[in-house]
Amino acid sequence: HGECEHNVDQKVGGSSGLTQQGVKFAEALKRYTEKEPLKDLKTWTSPAKGCIETSKFLPGTSEIWRNLNYLDNGECHGMKFGDLQQKFPSVFTSCAGPLDIGWRYPGGESYEDMFIRLEPVIMELERQHDVLIVAHRTTARCLMAYFLDHNPDEVAHIKVPIHTVFKLTPVAYGCRVEKFTLNEDGDLV
Repeated sequence: HGECEHNVDQKVGGSSGLTQQGVKFAEALKRYTEKEPLKDLKTWTSPAKGCIETSKFLPGTSEIWRNLNYLDNGECHGMKFGDLQQKFPSVFTSCAGPLDIGWRYPGGESYEDMFIRLEPVIMELERQHDVLIVAHRTTARCLMAYFLDHNPDEVAHIKVPIHTVFKLTPVAYGCRVEKFTLNEDGDLV
C-alpha cells in the first residue's frame, strides 16, 4: 500500500489514511497496471484504510480479505517502534524479538501465526491469474517467503521497501521476481 500516517509516525500496526506520497504511489500503481497485459485484474486488499485507499485507484474488481491484514501487534498496536523495548524489556530481550519467526507480540501474533492465517489466501492465489495484492510489508514478506521458497526463519529478514511492487510470475520450479519502485517523477521503474 501507499505510505500512511502510521508509516511516517513510525507506529506499529494501525489503519491510517494515505499521505500525499502514498497517493502518488497509488496513482503510479494505477498507471503501472494499465500498461501491464492483464486479462482480468483482480485486486485483493487488506481491510486497513491505507490499503483500501490505495486500491480505489485501480481498475478491475477489488475484494477485501481480512486474512491479508498486517501482523497483529496486540498490546503494542499504535506504539512507536522505539518505545516497544522500553515498555516490554523482558519480551524484547528474551530472543531475537520481531526477527524471530516464533516471536509473538504481547497479546498478538507471530510470523508463524500469520503463515497459518494466510494459508487460505495462498491456496486461492495458486488457482488464480492476474491478482494484485495490496497489503502490508509483513503480509508481503510471508507471501514472498512462500512463493519464493524461502526458509521460514528468513521471513522477517525479507526486504520489502515501501512504494515497491513485486511481480511474481510462475515459472518451472518457482517464480520469477520483478521489482518496480516509485521514483522521484512519480513512476514505477
